[in-house]
Amino acid sequence: MLGFWDNHTGDYVGATSGLAIFFTFEPNGEYSMLLYVLQRPLAWCVTQAWTELRGTVEFDGGTFVTNPTVGRYKASDNCSSEHNFDRAATTDELLDERRTYYWAFEPDEYGKTYMRIGFDLANRDAWNWFEQSD
Repeated sequence: MLGFWDNHTGDYVGATSGLAIFFTFEPNGEYSMLLYVLQRPLAWCVTQAWTELRGTVEFDGGTFVTNPTVGRYKASDNCSSEHNFDRAATTDELLDERRTYYWAFEPDEYGKTYMRIGFDLANRDAWNWFEQSD
């Protein structure tokens, strides 16, 4: 269950938690990735985190490697303002963000084809489903 209603007022106040990942792959070998995480640990607290990365990507068969050259981290916590920040990624962090992913195009149970992306070749159940957008 991702929906949350305030027990006192009955008002819908949004999702309790969630995760979104967006990749954009350009024909010239560039990519961007946006990761968004939402947590609502208490009824009145909302914690959000964003990671934005851009750089180059190399596809090789069933894998691709991201090499970020620019990045940004942002966090927002309405209950603990000392956790709020918005800053550029350091050179060391960008090196740590370099990743090798496995990927494949696969149909779901209804026959619609998606790009599947994951880290563990032996555990495809943990791969995420990505829909192409315009």
